Amino acid sequence: MNFIYEAKTEENIIRRGSITADSERDAARILQLQGLFVTRLLPAWRKNARISLKKSHPKFVVSFFRQTAVMLKAGITLSGAMEALLRQKQTEKEKEVISGMYRSIRAGGTLASAMKAYPAWFPKSAAAVVHAGEESGTLDRLLAKIADVMGRQYDMKEKRMTLLAYPAILFLTSFFAAVFLLTFVFPVFVSFFEEMHTALPWPTRLVLGIYGGLRDYGAFIAAGLAVFAAAAAMKYRKKRIRERVDFAMLRIPVLGKLFLYQELSKIAGILAVLIESGIVMNRALDITAETTDNAYICMASGRAARDIEKGFTLSASLEKAEIFPELFLNLINTGERTGSLEEMLYRLAAAYEEESERLSGRMHTLIEPFMVLTAGGVIGTLIFAIALPILDMMTSLSGS
Repeated sequence: MNFIYEAKTEENIIRRGSITADSERDAARILQLQGLFVTRLLPAWRKNARISLKKSHPKFVVSFFRQTAVMLKAGITLSGAMEALLRQKQTEKEKEVISGMYRSIRAGGTLASAMKAYPAWFPKSAAAVVHAGEESGTLDRLLAKIADVMGRQYDMKEKRMTLLAYPAILFLTSFFAAVFLLTFVFPVFVSFFEEMHTALPWPTRLVLGIYGGLRDYGAFIAAGLAVFAAAAAMKYRKKRIRERVDFAMLRIPVLGKLFLYQELSKIAGILAVLIESGIVMNRALDITAETTDNAYICMASGRAARDIEKGFTLSASLEKAEIFPELFLNLINTGERTGSLEEMLYRLAAAYEEESERLSGRMHTLIEPFMVLTAGGVIGTLIFAIALPILDMMTSLSGS
């Protein structure tokens, strides 16, 4: 029987082709023996089936780890756990990934090797923890740990997006309302104001100037902003520029502290799980660096890994970055001296998660009235600029 397959080598190179075997299981085993991680295996008659390796949703990954941990703890085999997950309600892409992992495991592969075949779905830190868990026989416990850490990270990211979404929506609403007034409402009154031949109030003159500038140079302004945005995006792709920009973002009052606390909670939690799983410190730092969204913290973590290879302590290495709080460094130093670094990192992850939630709540309380007042001020100024000369004229007419 002929099968078509898609697989990845250890160098993460995608290979596609066909293979002849008695069954799908035999085909998967042959490919596994060739050093390939099978990501798609179908009968040849289904060769037009679409292969999708798009990035997964974090909720799926967290749920996958938690359910697998529970089933392993209950005594179910790894292949049995994958089979049980396949019977659950999943999206087509999720079933495709679990099915590929199931085939890889049935062919004799490990869960870690199966995960590495889907780097867009499973982060490298999770694969490293799973590999260590399989070697030490503590896979169920470490899966539960990594699921807990990733779940908290996802919750913090969702809260941050919610916090930023509200002012963004309010800003866009105010912007489009102002554009509507300047484009469709204000021009109706421009000719009327010009025929009045009287001194206009300064708010009206200000809005008239803005309207005239946008009318005459709006296209050039829009083109200039587009060019600037494109140039800034291209510059941001450069590693050094991205590190400087991300460092500056961490220095923004209040908001920068929120970003920093969330990143500290993330790296402390991931690093704690990696150390608990038995991964050496410099390797754990390299893996942790890839999980952070901040380029400067990523650079600092990578540099700390190189310093540790030279004999430096973790706290001394991180102190060079000049961005980590004293509490963070002191507790790490205490953990290193007392041999309880893993425990201290878990405490730091929980502490900074709690601090970020408190700070997020306070910011939401302050941002909401500020944005409402700002939006009301912009729209109110435009309406006031239109109404003020009309009211002045009516007052003059009634007086005469």
